[in-house]
Amino acid sequence: RIFIALLLILFSIPQSGQAANTRRIALVIGNGSYRAKPLANPVHDADDMAAALGRLGFKTTRLVDVDRRRMLEAIHSFGDRLRKAGGVGLFYYAGHAVQVNGRNYLLPIGLDIRSSSDVEFEAVDLSRILGKMNDAGTDVNILILDACRDNPFSAELRSIRGGLAQVSAPRGTFIAFATAPGMTAADGSGRNGVFTGAILKHIRTPGLTIEQAMNKVRLDTAIATDKKQIPWTSSSMMGSFFFLPATEPVHTIPSQPEPPSHPADGKPEVIAATTKPDKPKRSSGKAIARKDSYIRYSNGTVVDTDMGLAWTQKPVGIMSWLKAQRRIRQINQQGLMGYHNWRLPNKGELLRLARFARKHRAFFSGDDWWHWSATRGGPLTAWRVKLGAVGAAFDDFDESAKKTDFEEPYAIRLVRSLPIENE
Repeated sequence: RIFIALLLILFSIPQSGQAANTRRIALVIGNGSYRAKPLANPVHDADDMAAALGRLGFKTTRLVDVDRRRMLEAIHSFGDRLRKAGGVGLFYYAGHAVQVNGRNYLLPIGLDIRSSSDVEFEAVDLSRILGKMNDAGTDVNILILDACRDNPFSAELRSIRGGLAQVSAPRGTFIAFATAPGMTAADGSGRNGVFTGAILKHIRTPGLTIEQAMNKVRLDTAIATDKKQIPWTSSSMMGSFFFLPATEPVHTIPSQPEPPSHPADGKPEVIAATTKPDKPKRSSGKAIARKDSYIRYSNGTVVDTDMGLAWTQKPVGIMSWLKAQRRIRQINQQGLMGYHNWRLPNKGELLRLARFARKHRAFFSGDDWWHWSATRGGPLTAWRVKLGAVGAAFDDFDESAKKTDFEEPYAIRLVRSLPIENE
């Protein structure tokens, strides 16, 4: 009888993310316009994460560059919606965060912190968000923080530490940090932070549990940062959650922008709104060659199916790093092969391509050239990688990749992340 009772309890646990009628609610916040140490990626991260979650069936509220009052209002509203809807709740934050006396605080825009005692009243305690999610009684709660940057405050405030303190996941909760507790993560040099970029790639893979997806995110992030940044997770989930179950179609629920407000500095906050993207003519061409996970198409692209990346088969030019940034903006304004999301690859992506090009030298044009990456090496330097370098030790960055002044001309090869929908 005891055995039968245990089986009944086990099978009564919801298999999260599989039921088609499970409600999914998400709150996505990205803060970057800080007076001290502004961040380039969080607004893009929030935009792209909200769009991706919408395509995965989440009813998503997205806010960017908001003050404390607006953050608290959104968190209260989020908790109310979770309590009414049940199902799955997801909170995503990109921006600055700090820890004080073992407690984690998310930093809004416009805060005024002059001592560690101000943090409690100027920032948002992470436990408030976890509490709202736990009180709602949802089947699954997911909290993702791309917020482990350096301490944005002056060195005199030594009791305020960069990086986050370890958090225990309440029952039914999955927590993911961009890097290990107490460590700091880079903002990233491309459109997205390294951690968020990896998440955007892997949550679209059908049939992956959240643990499997985050394992892939951890590996990609470690490779891209030369193991300097290792994402950390904590879970007390009972059952399996799939962002995209293998047997269910993707359906889109647009993100819901919060109404604008006026922070203390008098400037209206920018609240990203959901828009329907243009649908230009797109041509994938015909597959004409395949090697390993790479497929070359007749339209001049090469797709890496394992990584979900589409590359230009040829470099688009040879120029300085700074000129490359302007050239990429022009390309995305005009569109290339019907797409407007081309970017410079990061160092890790180029190193993977270089390993392949070494084995299959005829697959890419210009495979023996040095190529610029988006990864910064310092204030005035960026990493370059040589594709197809015979005998190079690609795990030794002193041999396969070199930091170079921005003004040196090298090849520019573009890449874009493939979207969730089949193209």
